[in-house]
Formats: sequence, structure tokens, C-alpha cells
Amino acid sequence: MWQLSVSPEWAQGVALADCQLRWWHAQGAGQGNWQTWQAAVAECAEAALTLRLILPVEAATVLHVELPTRKQRWLQQALAYAVEEQLAEDIDNLHLAIGEANSAGLTRVVAVRKNLLQATLTALQGLPFKVAVQSIQLDAEQFPLPDEATAAWCVSHGRAVWRNAQGEVIALTASMLRQQLAVQAAPGFRFAGEAPSDWPEAIELSANQPQADAIELAQGLFTPQSTVQPARRWLPVAALAALWAVLQWGFNLGQGIYLQQQADSLAAQSTAQYQQLFPEDRRIVNLEAQFREHLRQGEGSTSSGFLAQLQQVGAGLLQQGSGVRVVQLDYRRSTDSLSFEVEASDFAALEALRRQFTEQGLPVQVGSASREGDRVVARVSIGGEA
Repeated sequence: MWQLSVSPEWAQGVALADCQLRWWHAQGAGQGNWQTWQAAVAECAEAALTLRLILPVEAATVLHVELPTRKQRWLQQALAYAVEEQLAEDIDNLHLAIGEANSAGLTRVVAVRKNLLQATLTALQGLPFKVAVQSIQLDAEQFPLPDEATAAWCVSHGRAVWRNAQGEVIALTASMLRQQLAVQAAPGFRFAGEAPSDWPEAIELSANQPQADAIELAQGLFTPQSTVQPARRWLPVAALAALWAVLQWGFNLGQGIYLQQQADSLAAQSTAQYQQLFPEDRRIVNLEAQFREHLRQGEGSTSSGFLAQLQQVGAGLLQQGSGVRVVQLDYRRSTDSLSFEVEASDFAALEALRRQFTEQGLPVQVGSASREGDRVVARVSIGGEA
């Protein structure tokens, strides 16, 4: 990853292309103007690079505020309310970056003008090589704060930047730095080529050193579009697709089980009905084929068949007129018998029906008759064991 540090005049609205720059990368470091940096990138033959952009602390306002919530849904509204009275500029023109809360419950917030950030990112996107800005931080948080020190400073871009353990940051001239050191002793650092003899003694840093507690400005509207792990963009889509696949699989499985249960139930009902119609078939191998065979045999039956018996019975019933009515009719293929339940106006009409069938030469048997209201009900059997 390349690191690009921008000089303080950027905070006054000077375009990135007109600022002095300092950079670090895996092959070394350098400093110069906009064209010099592009030439350095070209020498490395990099068609695309990831970048940490380091902005001057003069462009930022650092606040410590108490937030009533850390929930993302309400955070921006709570943040705007908490800082608006501490800022002279319209809050709608500022980008607010949130840091961690300290032991006192106060949260560090950095405010930077949106138009400066947007113009800089636009300039980087217009380069002949692809630039992916992965991080944006302040230069006052790019050097260490030793464990026993309460503050530290570093000379960069011709001035000093100061930071302390409370998270306060500021830019100082050489004279202001001496005055500050007279009040509070603090270790100092400098980058190569910085801090001439009139500056206090400082430890030289070979490279920029981003700190773990540095506030990341690349958040909210300026959250980077990752090029290192582009697949992460598709994780929500992939998760939804996987969820849909699981739900569809579950639906298909449930539907399959339900349909199989329905098929088993219908098969059992069909078998029971077949056994009722053809009780002589003790073994059922292929219900459909066996049923078709019975139908074929039934088509060849003559006078002893169902239709012949029904025709004879119908003729006898017609001769009895309205005195006799058939309520239910059953035919058993196994015994070639026809049985039906009749209602007669009286016992005499029932006896007349029996004599009629006998005269027709039909083997008839009348079961026990009973009176139900003004009608007589009896079971009549033709053929079989009659």
C-alpha cells in the first residue's frame, strides 16, 4: 500500500495537484509535487495501487463529545446534535468521522469539509492509473506516543504536529513548539529532510507510522470500495441466494413428502376398493392390470352378467308401477348377484314384486321386511345364493 501525505496548504483549499507531497511505499520513499509523485508510481510500473491518504491536521476540527447512543440507526442524528454548537461552520458542509470513546465516556470526533475531501478523491480518480483509497487519516496521528510519555510531536512539511494522550492534536511552528516544550516535555520525531538545526532535537523516522488509535476518516459517505477483497460486495447477495436455495429446497422436500403421503393414501384406498369389488383376488401384484383384466372379462359376459340381470329386474319393476321404488343397488361380480333395497307401499306390493321376479325365472330372495312410517322397506337379492 502507498501512503501519500499532503502539505498544510491543502487545508486552505489549494488543489491536491498544487500541494507538496510526501510518499512511502514498499520500494522506498520520496517527496515532491503532483507530477513527481506520478512519475514515481510510473517507475514502479503499477497499473493500480491502494492508497492511504494522510491529510494535514489544519484541515480538521477534533472534538470530544458525549453521545447518548452508539446504535447506527440513531448515531448520525445524535452526532449532529452533539457537535453543532461547537462548530462555527454549517454542519451539512462537514464530514464527521467517529472514533472510540475514552474512559470518561467521551467520543472523539473529527470534522473535515466535505468539498475538500470530494475534490481530492476526484483528482485521484482522474489519474492514468487506478487508485483505490483504502484509508484517510490525519498526519498528527502518524507517529508513536511512547508508553511513558503524555505527549509527542513530529516535524512534517515544515511544521510540527503535536498529539497527547487525551487525543488532542495541533500544528505548531518552531517557536510555538519551543514554548510548548518549556511547559510540557515530550519526545520528538522527524521525517528525513525535515527539522533543520533551528528545530529541537528529534528522532528520525524512516517511514510513516499509522497508529492504532488514529481516527479513520474513510467512513460514512467516504467508505472505500474495496479492491483487495471485491467478493465482499457480493456477500449479501450470496447470502440471500443461499437462503432462497435453502427455502426452495425445504419447500420442494416438504411438497414431495406431502405428495408421497397423498399417493400412498390413494393407493391404499384403491386397494381397499378393489378388494371389496373382487374379494376372490387374494394377491394384488399390479392393481391397474388386474382391474383391466376384470373389465375385459366383464365385457364378454352375457345373460349372467350385470347388464342382463339389470335389464330383467328393470322390466319387473316397471310392471309394478309406482308402488315399488329402488333405494340402493349393489352388484357382486364374484357371485354374479344383484341386490337392492326397495321401498313398497305395503307388504302386498312387495309380495307382488317377488312373484313377478319368480315368473321371470329369476332366483329371487326377499330379506326381512320392516315398516318405516307409511312405507315397507326390504332387501331383495337376485342370483348368487338366492
